[in-house]
Amino acid sequence: MGVGLNLITMPSHTSCVLQPLDVSCFKPFKITFKAYKDVWTLANKRRDVNKEDLAQWVFLKIKKTLTTTNMQRL
Repeated sequence: MGVGLNLITMPSHTSCVLQPLDVSCFKPFKITFKAYKDVWTLANKRRDVNKEDLAQWVFLKIKKTLTTTNMQRL
């Protein structure tokens, strides 16, 4: 009566390198999000970031980086 859960153990202090989502999904998201933030900040120097801006940035960058190709790398 298993639940279909597979446990995988990783060597100590290597999870950041070996975790599949960190490598294939979240790292590209972080890179593109930071680049977009930097460009926006330069273009809007006198404007503070609000919740709507942040939500839009996350939506745009998730849509760009969490692709089928990245997911298939797992």
